[in-house]
Amino acid sequence: MNFASAALVGAVAALACFGGLWFTIHRVTRAPFRPFLVVGSSLARLAIVGAMFLALSREGIELLLPALGGFWCVRACVMICVGGLARVR
Repeated sequence: MNFASAALVGAVAALACFGGLWFTIHRVTRAPFRPFLVVGSSLARLAIVGAMFLALSREGIELLLPALGGFWCVRACVMICVGGLARVR
């Protein structure tokens, strides 16, 4: 595995994490058991992202930095595009 594929794994982990968060936010208003949905979604997202980074760390510690960079880039894009990040003056 090279740096580009590690960054791609990090980006996919971020998409899974924030896609799950988006799904939870949109479903929590209609769910009959809201606390179970929130806790279950949080644990599922944590498990998915943790498993991806654990599998990547077994390839070598030097691949974690590009994976975290890919995760951070997707996180920033999601926050700006979907979240409507306000400008700080």
